[in-house]
Amino acid sequence: MKKLKYLSTLLVVAAAIFAVWLVWNYYMQSPWTRDGKIHAEQVSIAPQVSGTITSLRVKDNQLVKAGETLFQIDDTPYRIAVANALAQQAKASSDLLNAQSSVARAQHEARRRQNLPKNFISAEDLDTANIAVQSAQATEQAARASVDAAKAALDRARWELSQTVVKAPVDGWITNMSTRTGDYATTGSPLFALVDSHSFHVIGYFEETKLRHLKPGDIAHVVLYSNGTRLQGHVSSIGRAIFDQNTGTDGTLVADIKPTIPWVRLAQRVPVRIEFDTVPAGLVLVSGTTCTVYIGDK
Repeated sequence: MKKLKYLSTLLVVAAAIFAVWLVWNYYMQSPWTRDGKIHAEQVSIAPQVSGTITSLRVKDNQLVKAGETLFQIDDTPYRIAVANALAQQAKASSDLLNAQSSVARAQHEARRRQNLPKNFISAEDLDTANIAVQSAQATEQAARASVDAAKAALDRARWELSQTVVKAPVDGWITNMSTRTGDYATTGSPLFALVDSHSFHVIGYFEETKLRHLKPGDIAHVVLYSNGTRLQGHVSSIGRAIFDQNTGTDGTLVADIKPTIPWVRLAQRVPVRIEFDTVPAGLVLVSGTTCTVYIGDK
């Protein structure tokens, strides 16, 4: 009877040890992590021209569609610039016509003198006529270049006028907007961000010891920390570099190796990109929030 008790105790202890080993092996080896983050691409909305904002069509956290007008900049100086460019183009075209007429007259005079008998015109007069042709042709080329420059200036002015209306480049949500009507917008300076609604993905930070258990294309299960929603995706790519905190430079291009405790080795975490297969309609995904990621058929 005592042997039976000892044997049952040993079996229970062995089972407990085996269960602990399975849990420990799963925790240490299985490709999963609680250190996952929801990410999305953000587009900085910056105007191509400067001016006062006269109309603001959106508000913070609003969903917009690609091509939808976000705001408008005062277009008065740009309409004036277009009118001025049109006038410059008209003047350049008129100068070109005059130059072409001068070339035609000079060529006609040169041909007339060339057909005169030698005893009626001197070689000097003939050279003068040919030089007049060359001068008229040079003037024509300069006038033609002025026409091209005026056309380029007009195209530029029209483009700047079109840029006074700023539109959404992608579908997404307006975020971090503090811009108001009447603010002055500066060329190239972002006013707010637009979160691309089609770019949501997960970055899972996996311990390096678990990387051998995953590869691009593997099924991934994502559990949102916010509400427990479970989403399915796949491994898109694995990061190829992380920052080494143990090395640096001391200003002389010589590696500065920081001292470490050799018997304590922590597994580094490597970013792994997870793409969603589908996202349920109405589900709120917020870039920067936390999730758990499991790799494999579960």
